[in-house]
Amino acid sequence: MNDGASYFTVAKDDGSALLDGVTEATISFDAQIADTSAASWAFDITSEESHSWPSEHYLGGLLNAGVTAERYNNTDGRPSSASYSADDFDTTAWHHYDVIYYADGMHRYLC
Repeated sequence: MNDGASYFTVAKDDGSALLDGVTEATISFDAQIADTSAASWAFDITSEESHSWPSEHYLGGLLNAGVTAERYNNTDGRPSSASYSADDFDTTAWHHYDVIYYADGMHRYLC
């Protein structure tokens, strides 16, 4: 998607949430980030209409000159997020990302 405003919903064949009951997941994708001046969403997985701090419940991946893997299922405060940033980020190239969420609440990224 390159218009900066499109999102799509992914569900199981029966219409239920794709990640219901899932405790671990790997999200892989390729992206070309031409503008690194501000972070943009690579993915935002939630059943909520919006994020309302401090009661956020979602998985998210933010991109700029790197990636930030967020995992919030909290009732107060925000836990830290795994993040990677490249000093020599090439805005003309496609980059591959693997964001791994583990059952123990940890999250990792591979670029």
